[in-house]
Amino acid sequence: MAQDAEKFLEAEETAIKLVENLKELHFEANSYKNAKMELDEARQKLINLIESTGKVTESSYEIIKMLKDIGGPEILTRINNMNEVIADATRSLNNDINNYKIDTSEKIDLLEKKMDEIDAKNNIMMQKMTKLILITLISSIAGIVIGVLNFFI
Repeated sequence: MAQDAEKFLEAEETAIKLVENLKELHFEANSYKNAKMELDEARQKLINLIESTGKVTESSYEIIKMLKDIGGPEILTRINNMNEVIADATRSLNNDINNYKIDTSEKIDLLEKKMDEIDAKNNIMMQKMTKLILITLISSIAGIVIGVLNFFI
């Protein structure tokens, strides 16, 4: 009988260990399931990122093509030309002011008018320069994106 009791205790101990092992197995299976779900979610986010990056790349192709057609030296030449126009307009304004034989208030009115014209031209040129700089920046970013995409493809 003692032998039967000992076998029963061994069986009970084995059953307890089996239950513990089953609990551990269940926990690990759930951990793997959660990890798989997180990986699937990360995969989907990565796919969405790749798709949106692809759309940005496609939409910036025309800008890159235009910048390539214009070229960096041409952009700098245009900026220098704008600076020359501003300098010429300033010299012209100074000459006009010096050549006019009118009283002080009329000179001030003329000066304000000329300065407004120069300011308007300067604003237009600054807008153009800003666009060129933005286009250059966008093309650089697009180049980086293309490089990254080429790296992953």
